[in-house]
Amino acid sequence: MAQHLTPRVIRAYSLPVEQFDHLKNYQRSLQFAADAEAGTPACEGDAHWITNSQTLAHILHHHGLLATVAVRSDMHIGPFVSALYMGDLVAGQPEVQS
Repeated sequence: MAQHLTPRVIRAYSLPVEQFDHLKNYQRSLQFAADAEAGTPACEGDAHWITNSQTLAHILHHHGLLATVAVRSDMHIGPFVSALYMGDLVAGQPEVQS
């Protein structure tokens, strides 16, 4: 029985140290969450490993969500995220319409 597999592209790339450190810290947080969800302590050998590729996929997914919100706000993603970071743009709960 054939399995449905998402097509993959393998590319070599380099990152500045600061961005690589951010990637690895985020990867560790995803790893911790995966271990906690599975009930597997991080020190055990059967942990659910999160790869660099999976971590980058998470980051790109979140970037895509932010880009969608930015477009809805008539902004480009860079200024949108900067405004959010600087506190010039405050995210809130959507209003519930009845």
